[in-house]
Amino acid sequence: MSEVSRVEARAPASTFPAPDWWVETKEAPPAPEYVRFQVFVAKRLSEQTGAPFVKVLHRFTSAIETFVEGTVPEWFNTASVDTVTHALVDQYKTQLEKMAPQPYHPEGSFRFGCFNSEYDPEEQAVTIHFQNDERDATGPLTEEKIYRRRRELRDMFTLIRRLYPDAKTVNGNSWLYNLEAYRRLFPESYTSHLTLETSAGVFSRGRQIWGQFLDHTLRLKSDDARREFIQNLYALGDSITDQDLMKLFPLKSYKAEGAIEDFYRMYGVEGEH
Repeated sequence: MSEVSRVEARAPASTFPAPDWWVETKEAPPAPEYVRFQVFVAKRLSEQTGAPFVKVLHRFTSAIETFVEGTVPEWFNTASVDTVTHALVDQYKTQLEKMAPQPYHPEGSFRFGCFNSEYDPEEQAVTIHFQNDERDATGPLTEEKIYRRRRELRDMFTLIRRLYPDAKTVNGNSWLYNLEAYRRLFPESYTSHLTLETSAGVFSRGRQIWGQFLDHTLRLKSDDARREFIQNLYALGDSITDQDLMKLFPLKSYKAEGAIEDFYRMYGVEGEH
């Protein structure tokens, strides 16, 4: 699916006023420990396989796609884990300083609160994304916040139906489909036949799979899953495949896909008359 074919919405933000509970905040950087975890994994994989560190960092982690703006310095290949971590964190903080606080629905976008999406007119398909942009004391998928997520989805699909009535399907890729708290936001027809994501890009796309090691405050979880991941990483040989690395993740990344009409029905989104 070509990125060139993806289009953005063009509608005034005032069409969807921010709900009372939405507070505009600037994106916060993940904890340095989370960045270091990915750098450490890449360094270990590089040592085990003999592949250049930067190549491994790019292919098997989301560090470069998320934190690097521009070309990756050549000295990364020989630098220590801590040195690379500090460089990535500093560069990302610089990027964030340039960003404005996140409105509920930025004009000219498909973003609504914690949900975002993009439309591919060639495939007539909507791809949905989720990221916790509330940044308060409680997680975004807790029971008391479900009404917020449903409001966001209703607004988003209202705009999609208005601008792209020819849309046929909806899809998404994330480790979050392991969680009932996330699946309950979607039609059963969409989540009842999840398929394992096996493409190489699954490791480098944002928090699609690495996000499972973060809590809702963007701090690294202190749990047995991460320690087991490291132990199993050391047990791998010098010929490591994408499938080998995927097996290390406690929660896999799944792809969901379904008819957009089921979303319209679930959220009471009617067509233009």
